[in-house]
Amino acid sequence: MNYLKFLTIIFLFIISNSLIAAGIQSEKHTISFHSAILKTQVETEVYLPKGYSDHLQERYPVIITSSGDSRIEALRAQIDWLSHADFGPMPKVILLRIPNIQAAIPKQAQQGSMDQLLGNILVQELLPYLEVHYRAAPFRVLEGFSTWANQSLYLFSHFPEVYQAAILINPAWELEDKIWSEDIQSRLMVGLKQRYLYLSLGNFANNRPYFDALVSKLKTREHVLLTDLSEENYLGAVQIAFYHGVEALFSDRQITDFSPFAEQGISGLQAYYRKLKSKYGYDIPVSGSLAGLALYYMEQGLSKHALPVYEELIKQAPEELHYRIRYAQALNVNGKRVLSKEVFEQALVKAKAQRDERAIDYIQAQLKTAHF
Repeated sequence: MNYLKFLTIIFLFIISNSLIAAGIQSEKHTISFHSAILKTQVETEVYLPKGYSDHLQERYPVIITSSGDSRIEALRAQIDWLSHADFGPMPKVILLRIPNIQAAIPKQAQQGSMDQLLGNILVQELLPYLEVHYRAAPFRVLEGFSTWANQSLYLFSHFPEVYQAAILINPAWELEDKIWSEDIQSRLMVGLKQRYLYLSLGNFANNRPYFDALVSKLKTREHVLLTDLSEENYLGAVQIAFYHGVEALFSDRQITDFSPFAEQGISGLQAYYRKLKSKYGYDIPVSGSLAGLALYYMEQGLSKHALPVYEELIKQAPEELHYRIRYAQALNVNGKRVLSKEVFEQALVKAKAQRDERAIDYIQAQLKTAHF
């Protein structure tokens, strides 16, 4: 075992155990289905995010990865970490591994394009299976690294109606012939439309001409991010690229500047989230952004505008203590002291019912020190 591989194993062991200890590791399921196309049984794995079984109405985007055994645990750990908090760069997702169909059929039966055959199995069999058995949202992201990224790139370009985004890390263009590469590029030119593409260049010099050709054709496209990582370490670039890819892809879900919504308030945010639904294909909770808008109003000295926002938050999540406490504080700032005290007292009752000792102590301190 070489030294680099040894360090990689140690790193994965440490981070995996850290995620387990923190209670945020995704849950691995092995799924098996009979493929009518291959006329045999096919197995693969799906990873469900922490909390999947606790939120039965929630649906999740799907990342479909071509990662092999040497990388899948590192990818799983990175996704678990980046998505475990609401303020992270990506939402919780379902991670699906593309099955190795070459292992499922005899070599003498492997005729024609294996990627096309795989694409048909995914579209006609595996993805429908996933939608029936899991709460998969209709937003699918293909992902792959190096040689395996070629497979994901093929699927993304040949099945534009199926996949809404792709994160392709350092594809090995040089392993494919000129006809394959030109076909991929021409299909991307036509089929990208509003789909999202992140693609990076690694440090193998023979891949640069293909990357540069793609840049010249796609550099003006709105939802395309092409990154040159040729100066980065071959293995280290994987973590960097995946982070950049998901950060850019899901950036519209993380509002950091609320000033454009200050005038329209709740209705403006709701209109924005309706646009997000048209992109992702399912309702995305607006509560996190409403809380951000209310905080923005408070920080800007517009506490009066924060009141209806907190009222809406309490309506959406009546058991959430944080919203009631913030609402009571905003009422106090606006001189509505009697109502502020009532809301604090209501929050205290709920905190005791929830046995939240920290909240109980905080609310009791507020009741003692606030000027009602």
